[in-house]
Amino acid sequence: MRRNSGLSCFLLLLLLSPLLVRAQTNSAPTRIQVKRGGPAVTIEGDVERDKEAFFVFQAKASSKFSGHLTTKSGKAGFAVDDPDGNGLPEEEFDFNTNLTGSLKKTGDYKITVATFDSRPVHFTLTVRVY
Repeated sequence: MRRNSGLSCFLLLLLLSPLLVRAQTNSAPTRIQVKRGGPAVTIEGDVERDKEAFFVFQAKASSKFSGHLTTKSGKAGFAVDDPDGNGLPEEEFDFNTNLTGSLKKTGDYKITVATFDSRPVHFTLTVRVY
């Protein structure tokens, strides 16, 4: 029985792995797969001043985006840019912790997670397109 339990846990992790993305702070954005009407995608990582994390996802025009960012210590925020590099119409700031917005264009959207803290800040960002 225990062997099957271990195998079951492994298979469950394998199935859930596309829903959890580990952030890398580098110049090349990490592509994430967010499907319209699909499950939310959770991204975890660390950022510090001048070392942002970048993610790219593809969406179709007339979709909606929702994102929620939490941290255990420190402060971090995120911004979403459309394929032309403009923020979403509903964004009041480039430092959001909650955002629901309209995706008006078809193409690649870029999420930037950043902080003003000099020490690393661990974040969890959950995004959904519907």
